[in-house]
Amino acid sequence: MGGPRLPSPEDAALAPDSAPPPSSGGPPPDLAYGAFQRGFYLTAFSLAIPRAEKGDAAAQTLIALMYEAGYGVPRDYGKAAEWYGLAAKAGDREAQYSLGMMLASGTGIAKDPKRALELFEASAAKGQLDAGYQLALLGA
Repeated sequence: MGGPRLPSPEDAALAPDSAPPPSSGGPPPDLAYGAFQRGFYLTAFSLAIPRAEKGDAAAQTLIALMYEAGYGVPRDYGKAAEWYGLAAKAGDREAQYSLGMMLASGTGIAKDPKRALELFEASAAKGQLDAGYQLALLGA
């Protein structure tokens, strides 16, 4: 009567999502990207940077995007190009496309249409539709 009410077994059974879902054996959720999607840019950056430094291409691409657009960090096209370059070399199709766009336009880095075309081709071959569109625009 006078103290806090303790949860009953019925309460636990009715609590939605109170326990983590069972593991499906797949990859763990990308907490950095989840934070990014929700607008928690500093959290996303702090979660992604250790993974990016260890060679995780998806994390490298996220860090590059954050630098390119200035999400939670000062905009820095040079750093964006560096991180996109690492991820593109590892085969990340989004990084290949984004670095290709930077090279095609000369945004923050020297224009290099030939290298941009190579990156668009690699990205499109992996199913990145915007890269295919860029190839069509270039008549490639």
